[in-house]
Amino acid sequence: MTPNRRLDQRSHRCDGRCFPGLAIFRGLLANLRSIFYALGDRLSLMWVLRLRTLVPAFGSPSAERAAVFASAGRFVEAAREFDLFA
Repeated sequence: MTPNRRLDQRSHRCDGRCFPGLAIFRGLLANLRSIFYALGDRLSLMWVLRLRTLVPAFGSPSAERAAVFASAGRFVEAAREFDLFA
């Protein structure tokens, strides 16, 4: 079996134990989220939250993304995210 096939079989159910780098990446994104939130940097915060949505194992922070979009005045995107969350 090729390494790629094994990776596909594990799919998105990996919680960081099968790929230690995934846990490191999760921590990195959490740190960036905290920093950008503290600085009030909405654009960078949206970027971090977008990255989180690209990794299925991390789940989808739709409610948080919606709140950030709304606070940045991007109400159409906020409404879409709220619809995904609801």
